[in-house]
Amino acid sequence: MMPVDPDSGGTWIAANDMGVVFAILNATPGCPVPPGEISRGLIIPSLVSSATVAEALRRARELRADRFAPFRLLLLDRYQLVECWPDQGRIRHRRSFLYGPVMRTSSGLGDAVVAKPRRALFNQIFRAPDDPCVAQDRFHEHTWPGREPVSVNMRRLDARTVSHTIVEIGLNTVSMSYHPIESAQPIVVRVAA
Repeated sequence: MMPVDPDSGGTWIAANDMGVVFAILNATPGCPVPPGEISRGLIIPSLVSSATVAEALRRARELRADRFAPFRLLLLDRYQLVECWPDQGRIRHRRSFLYGPVMRTSSGLGDAVVAKPRRALFNQIFRAPDDPCVAQDRFHEHTWPGREPVSVNMRRLDARTVSHTIVEIGLNTVSMSYHPIESAQPIVVRVAA
């Protein structure tokens, strides 16, 4: 399951029927970055048939990282998160186990500009939520008045948040909900895992 960009044919998020989830974030160091020769959106379609996170990581490490603009690739299942990033033409990675909610973010303003305020908001909202799903929605819908460019639901002259996508991995199903900001109705797809 994956939404597909009509221009590039790529995607920023996907989940397969084995319960493996793939997400790509633009890595924005805060200085101009030359565009890659290949869209980062094509990374996930090349990996989505992987049956396990380990297989996805093996295949990701075979990518020619120098052909893409900077990115962070997230590979996860119900138990683990593997973060991958290019470093001098190679793919580096870090593995962590999932014990609770995690936040990863990026921004065209520079990742470091938005990370601290968004992390503080995330920690506040998820400190002791009655319902993690409601907390997740609150986080994604949040906008700081007067600080819209660094908000999670951000708005700038040159860009804005247009959607958020939620992937849920259950014992027997994987579902993806695509929530366009302009619509109250999400698009939900569910497959047996």
